[in-house]
Amino acid sequence: MEPKAAKLNGNKTSILSISSIKGGVGKSVTAVNLAASLAVTIAPEGGRVLLVDLDPQCNATDALIPGGVEEGKSLTHSIEQKRPLDEILVSTPVENLDLVGASRRLATIQRTYEGSRLQHLLLEPLFNSEKLADYRYIILDLHGSDNCLLTSALYQSDYYIIPLKSDAFSSNALTDMLLIAEELSQLNPNLTLLGCVLTQYRITAGGSRGRASAASRYFEKAIRQLAEEANFKVFNTIIPYSDAVDSSIAKGVPLLLSAPQAPVTLHRLAGEVSPLLIGKRRGRRRVPKVNVVKQVETQYIAEPFDYEGYEEASVG
Repeated sequence: MEPKAAKLNGNKTSILSISSIKGGVGKSVTAVNLAASLAVTIAPEGGRVLLVDLDPQCNATDALIPGGVEEGKSLTHSIEQKRPLDEILVSTPVENLDLVGASRRLATIQRTYEGSRLQHLLLEPLFNSEKLADYRYIILDLHGSDNCLLTSALYQSDYYIIPLKSDAFSSNALTDMLLIAEELSQLNPNLTLLGCVLTQYRITAGGSRGRASAASRYFEKAIRQLAEEANFKVFNTIIPYSDAVDSSIAKGVPLLLSAPQAPVTLHRLAGEVSPLLIGKRRGRRRVPKVNVVKQVETQYIAEPFDYEGYEEASVG
């Protein structure tokens, strides 16, 4: 059965999940700031951007709406009361960017519907709205676990991006996420991996034009080599680790608006992603070779990374 979203929007809206089952990899930072950048730089040419927070921790919601949203305007309310998008969405400080916010009670949804035969349909009430056609891009921010909310998000999505923290455990999370998406493709055969984005990249000095740490540089090279062998994309843009992230969350505004140096990186990522978002895909899609990724993961476990003496390299 085709998702309700595809039937109502004429296949023009692109729905993109930012997903990983590993926590602390920068999913919310990527989702919020990619959505904001798309809204500011691209959406004015045609349509708006919608960000949907599916994480009970509410990080994306808090980053845009300090204090969060009212329960009656939350995704939890939409699922429990079967309310459509036009009754739930709220505006944000970013022009052309709207939000469906999360609440802490979203954890109740996880417990109630986990393992249900119809758990992939949880977002159907939300997307059962003509309002969907107003949006050119819909970005879904997910919690770092394999649960019914992840299943329902991937079922509705045309695409997904996997954030990879620049450390030795990235391959584990990559394998698990690819396996989940592969299984979900039985329900949503058009689900397509756009690529992976490297996050929390360590810069040792000099800001964005400083020097990449030896570890970050080593893992970047390893992941890019793996991508060539396993038939998936790693975006050229990297998202460096920055204290500005915590500061932007405290202020309740995206990095795009709170840190003068941030827009360059964020716009670069949006510039790489947007040409790939073409609505509902038809025909053949690029399929990652999960078995190759799995083999590399096994190798890393057997032979831990050894980057001692690996030279730091200039970035920027």
